[in-house]
Amino acid sequence: METSLPNLLGHLGYILIAIGMLLLVHQKALGWLLRLAGEVLWAVIGFMMGMSSLWFWAICFVCLDAYGYISWRKKQQSTTKPV
Repeated sequence: METSLPNLLGHLGYILIAIGMLLLVHQKALGWLLRLAGEVLWAVIGFMMGMSSLWFWAICFVCLDAYGYISWRKKQQSTTKPV
């Protein structure tokens, strides 16, 4: 098994993304943070390896996660407002 830094970071990134997805299934806000951290790790790996496809798509997914979190929070806040 390859034990280079990018490889170790890649495993950590995917673990964070997977746990984040599981938390989102259970509607836990921490899921967004873990997914964001995992995607940031993939962007770092892409920069380290000089692979634009890795860092570009990682940044795209960071933006999608940020949008998802903001939309999720707005929906949460609108359902908890007193009438």
